[in-house]
Amino acid sequence: MHMALSGHLDGYRAIYIDRPGLGWSERPGGRWTPEREAALIVDIMDVLDIENPVVVGHSWGGAVSMRLAIDHGEDLAGLVLIAPALRSDVGDAAWYNSASRIPLLGPIVTRIFVPILGPRQIDSGLETTFAPQPVPAGYGDRVRVNRLFNPSVFKANAADMAPVNTHLAAQEGQYANVSLPTVFLAGPNDQVVNTAMHSGRVSEAMPNARLETDAGWGHMLHHYAPDRVRAAIDAVADGRLD
Repeated sequence: MHMALSGHLDGYRAIYIDRPGLGWSERPGGRWTPEREAALIVDIMDVLDIENPVVVGHSWGGAVSMRLAIDHGEDLAGLVLIAPALRSDVGDAAWYNSASRIPLLGPIVTRIFVPILGPRQIDSGLETTFAPQPVPAGYGDRVRVNRLFNPSVFKANAADMAPVNTHLAAQEGQYANVSLPTVFLAGPNDQVVNTAMHSGRVSEAMPNARLETDAGWGHMLHHYAPDRVRAAIDAVADGRLD
């Protein structure tokens, strides 16, 4: 997110928050859920003295952002959701995420198979994630995508992704109650999250939301349309979605 939007948010105080255990952040013990991540964000807001922010969430971060709005909406100005994963029909967890949680087998997958086989899938994985747009030159190196195959980072991501449908089923019935100004940005050719099923249906159910799409956008649209992300943030901050 920082790579895509840095330099496009002049005039705003932009705070980029890792998912626990990803990036360079530690992951405290215990079970992590969207509710717990949302509570962590509220704690960060308190520590940094942040009031009424516009919360921008991408992909799974969109689900966490929506949970934040459900539980702590009175503390927010609104949402900008980029290719969010929001409904429990997002698809089954990848086998390696599920396998990493199986006693005895999990450590073998996490510490042996993933570090060896994972890097071989980087190019094809990034191409799918960015499609139909090309992967930006140097993207993998700049974001250090290889860190995903670090055992602790992989385990943290797998712990979030394996029960993804359970997490989403627990909150999808409450989206219609979120009245905050919300802009969805998503592309019909997203190869990771089905735009019609997620951004389309959820935006229609919310009382104060709009959906913006472009045929050229994929799951990583913020890298190619940072100006549209900025415009969406401006609209939400100003409370004008019409």
